[in-house]
Order: sequence, then structure tokens, then C-alpha cells
Amino acid sequence: MAPPKRTLSIVIPAYNEESVLRAALDSIAAQTLPVDEVFVVDNHSQDATDAIAQSYPFVKLLQEPKRGIAPARDKGFNAARSDLIGRIDADTVLPPDWVATVHRLGDKHAGEIYALSGPAYAYGLPRWLGRLVGHVVIAFGFFGISRLFLGHQPLYGSNMVITAAAWQKVKSETCTDSQSVHEDVDLSIHVNRYGLVVYEPSLKVGVSRRAFLGESPAKFWWRLQAWRQAASRHRNLSKTVL
Repeated sequence: MAPPKRTLSIVIPAYNEESVLRAALDSIAAQTLPVDEVFVVDNHSQDATDAIAQSYPFVKLLQEPKRGIAPARDKGFNAARSDLIGRIDADTVLPPDWVATVHRLGDKHAGEIYALSGPAYAYGLPRWLGRLVGHVVIAFGFFGISRLFLGHQPLYGSNMVITAAAWQKVKSETCTDSQSVHEDVDLSIHVNRYGLVVYEPSLKVGVSRRAFLGESPAKFWWRLQAWRQAASRHRNLSKTVL
């Protein structure tokens, strides 16, 4: 594969992620095509998150004292200098061809304002069970319910890419109230106003089983309310013709 003409940064918001961060960074180091920048944005961790991030020479460590995924994401996105900005969670494990897939899809949508997202499976479980849980919770649950509420594809925070041009369009519009909206769903609503939000089944990642099995009924109920809140809050946003 010829070297890509565009550049790619990856941003990882992190809060007390010493148990999972190393696996995420190892998966970035093992990519068949290199990443141009990697940012770990520490959200006031109290464990060894910083030390682990600093042990990887390709990582740029940033600090965001304001708690919340959205402020940490914004810190990394604003620091990125690449054409494409990837966003994963600290427990995301990328397949070796993830960057190559991102660039292949970038060729397909060259010149457009867009964002990409894809599904996940749960690692740390038997293979068949991890894939089944991923299909039910992410492919059907998250993506399916989000499409129902939003009327378009959502972005999944553990596995997304946004063009720098799209971020410049929406960064002053996105909501930072993480108590009432999903930050990734909110971002997808704003990107959809200016361009494309693309779901790509081949852009699959692994996430730790905590994302699937460690959620209380109260947190699940919050997620359902957050979908409704996001759709309601942005009901009057219309697609902008550039």
C-alpha cells in the first residue's frame, strides 16, 4: 500500500486507566501504517496513567483538569495537527490494519467533510461470547438505538475518526454537558449538519469487557435518557449546505 497523502492523529482521553492503557498503546505501535501523532489526555488521574503514557516515545501527554470526556477530547482534538483525528478509549485495542482501513476509507471520501465510526467486540471473554456481546450491545444496541433517535448514523467514542475540517466546523457548537448527553452522539449530530457520518463495519475494534458488563442499571437508564435528551436538544438543527 502506498504511503497515505493525509496525516492521522489519535486522541485517547484517560482517567485512572493504568489497567488497560498499555494494551491500547501497544496496539497503536503494532499498526501496519504509522500514526503521525498520538495524544493521551490525562483527566486528573490518580494512578499510573501518566507514567504508562510517558513510557511510549510516540505519545504526547496532555493534561485536562476539567473532568469529563468532552473536555479531554476537546483538548486532544485542538492539539492535533493532522488531516484526520482518531478518537479511541483507553481500553480500545486496534487491529493491526486499523490505520490502513482509515486511510482507505479516507480515499473513498476525499474532499468531503465527514466522520467515520465502526463496531466493537469485547476482549477478555471467550471469542464467541465477546463477538456476540459486541453485536448485541454495540451493533444493535448503541448504533441501532442511536439511528432510531437521531435519524442518521452515530459516532461511537471507542472507535471514531473525524476530519480536521469537520472539527473546525463543529468545535464551538458541541455540548459539554456530559451529565445529560452522550458526547459522541452529540458530536455526530453536529458533524451530520455539515457533512457525512459514516458507519463502516470493517472498522472494528476490541474494547474491554467492562464496557459491556460493568454497567449498573442506573447507568443504563441514564444512557437511554441521554439519547432522548440529545435528540430533543438538537431537534431544530438542520443540515447546512456548504
